[in-house]
Amino acid sequence: MSPNISKKKPVLLKRKAYFLFLIIFALGYISGFAQSSDNFVDQRDGKQYPIITIGKQHWFAKNLDYKIANSWYYNDSDSLGKIYGRLYTWDAALNTCPDGWNLPNDSDFVVLEKSLGGKSNVCFEIKEKGTKHWAKPNTGASNKSGFTALPAGFRSNDGTYKEVSLSTYYWSSDLRENKQPSYFVVNNDCYEFLNDVTILWEFPKTNGFSVRCLKKP
Repeated sequence: MSPNISKKKPVLLKRKAYFLFLIIFALGYISGFAQSSDNFVDQRDGKQYPIITIGKQHWFAKNLDYKIANSWYYNDSDSLGKIYGRLYTWDAALNTCPDGWNLPNDSDFVVLEKSLGGKSNVCFEIKEKGTKHWAKPNTGASNKSGFTALPAGFRSNDGTYKEVSLSTYYWSSDLRENKQPSYFVVNNDCYEFLNDVTILWEFPKTNGFSVRCLKKP
């Protein structure tokens, strides 16, 4: 055997091993960051929800749309409801996710934040791109996570509907020290998600906010 050929073989093997490592690393990163799976079918009404995996969490990739008492479509519009799901009071939201799923708590949202690069990045990673639903300019939104946050707005406790196309509010299952319910905001400018501003605002339990179900561990 030629000595030149024998010297080249270890080099080629090292290169192949290196490229194989890069491929495995890339696939592992992608699967750990965001990976879609089959739709979940809610046996209560037959509605389907795409599931997204972010880190070790498994989320609905759209807002819950299960009709119960104290839940509404924005402006009582079926067409808007099909896009944004239902808006629930806090008490209704606590027990509205299907079996095996629950309403996330504050710690769950913090895990989501950390999985997507922290406070300065998470909002851009979860918002739907473009201005089909979000008001202009929606700068920086990438939805790389597949979470697809949409601007569902909210229902005030006086029955008025506000902020569609501008923001979305997600209930948390936790109560704050003042016994007011906790929630998280994604708005058009991406400056409030998991920001201290949310601690200063108090909304009553009777407001109607969106629900994103999280799979139980």
